[in-house]
Amino acid sequence: MDNDILDRLHLKRKLIMIEKDIKASPKKVRIAIVGNGVFSRLSLWFLLKYWREQKIDERFDGGIIELHIDHISSDLEYPPTSLKTTSTVCLNGITKGHSPLGDLLVDSFSFFVREIVPQFAGVFPAQHHIDYKEQDKNTRFPTHFDQSLQIYRATLEAYIIDAEIFLRSVDDKIEDLLNSELLNRPIFLQKINASLEELSEVSNVLDDRVLGPSMIELYLKMNKRDFFQQKNIFEVRSYHRVLLGTGHHTQNILHQISNPVTYQKLQRTRFLTGHFLQSIRAENKFTSEFLQRLRRNPYWITFGDYYFLFFCRGSEVVIKMGSDNHHIPTTEHENEARSVFYSRRTLESIFDFLNRHLKVVMSYEDYKLIGCFKDYEIVTGIRHKGIKRTPEVLPIFPILDTSLPAQAYLAFGFYKNGWSTGPYKAHQTILEMLKDFKT
Repeated sequence: MDNDILDRLHLKRKLIMIEKDIKASPKKVRIAIVGNGVFSRLSLWFLLKYWREQKIDERFDGGIIELHIDHISSDLEYPPTSLKTTSTVCLNGITKGHSPLGDLLVDSFSFFVREIVPQFAGVFPAQHHIDYKEQDKNTRFPTHFDQSLQIYRATLEAYIIDAEIFLRSVDDKIEDLLNSELLNRPIFLQKINASLEELSEVSNVLDDRVLGPSMIELYLKMNKRDFFQQKNIFEVRSYHRVLLGTGHHTQNILHQISNPVTYQKLQRTRFLTGHFLQSIRAENKFTSEFLQRLRRNPYWITFGDYYFLFFCRGSEVVIKMGSDNHHIPTTEHENEARSVFYSRRTLESIFDFLNRHLKVVMSYEDYKLIGCFKDYEIVTGIRHKGIKRTPEVLPIFPILDTSLPAQAYLAFGFYKNGWSTGPYKAHQTILEMLKDFKT
């Protein structure tokens, strides 16, 4: 037989065998979640939780689907914004029907109480007391007269979160899901210690209608160096879906956002400083009994135009305070040192004013332990303020087929409400991301 014919037959047989191997081999879905704060970690938990509920095998002719998740973060270079906040949740009398943000906050608070509080450790119930010297008929809060304090007081439902305990609890729940027998589909989770340098959308050479016509490439700087050449190591990884929960670090990739609506909205957001006080060497000053009592019953008080939150986080005592009459300077993130300098004097004057009211509403033993302003250090975090303070999750790249979900999402603008709107938006986004995997 002619050699050319033999070669063609051999090639045809080889192609048939390759095609059979491809059909028999598992289909891989690759998803990247970037960031390590409350939004990103809960997104990962929701993804694992809901993946097992999707009937997606039939979309691949009955083939086995492997889910490969890369959780990418660099806590040293880009620490989570969630750890530099006072992590509190309270509606403060907001009701639905007045504004889109108000509706979102009410829905987020309800979701937080219903779905998050029962699931995770580190969430402590609290009461936000709003005090008045005399009865105010114009207040939107129902008040009662406290005979012992001789003040009118409204009490609101609230929660204080110990961020480190909470995020560790989420990690434990993720580990439980990965080890659960209920996860009957192969799932592989890899934690990558790297920072995102660039991202781009590239054509998908495999014509896979379910996963989309393109892939998302992430250009990562790995948190390790080439020992011999003393240079950084970079990697390029491709994904079917990408979710960025990068907080205020989003500013580093603003120029790569090509979806016009998302880019225009990002241009109108601001990265601002925020401050709170944290005790210095609290373990040497506060008794363990006091810390336990403060953890169970934190002081959260609004008095006139002033508010004061005094609570325990780990072995530290944290104070958050402010006033409508005393403007605490908030500057763009690059002026953080200047913001701390100008805020110190303002915070000290608020501290002195509130001390006089706290002497009335706190027990003498607890009041003595508060100490003075110099017992605390100012902690500064960067907050991403969205348009009208509204957080959003939007596509990074233009969407040509509006009937399909986006392949890459960016979460931004959580500002002061990240601990309530963050979980709510994470839940919504994962459900949206998984839509095109349903049968």
